[in-house]
Amino acid sequence: MEIYNKPRTTFRSEGFIAMMIIAWTRLFHAYFNVTIGDKYYYKKKNGRYDTVDGERKAWELSTCIKKYGNHW
Repeated sequence: MEIYNKPRTTFRSEGFIAMMIIAWTRLFHAYFNVTIGDKYYYKKKNGRYDTVDGERKAWELSTCIKKYGNHW
């Protein structure tokens, strides 16, 4: 919230929006971890996980909403 509340900070709205997207994505991942387990990671056609910097690549917010947005 510091980014949004500082009067002299540039790009306040953009920073706030980015943080809200990150927060919603984390919320979806926590929900998926409890309900469906580790199925919210991208997989390649050969069955291996897609990785970024050595870690499994998780779904973005848009993919989370498309796949399970109707279950809420």
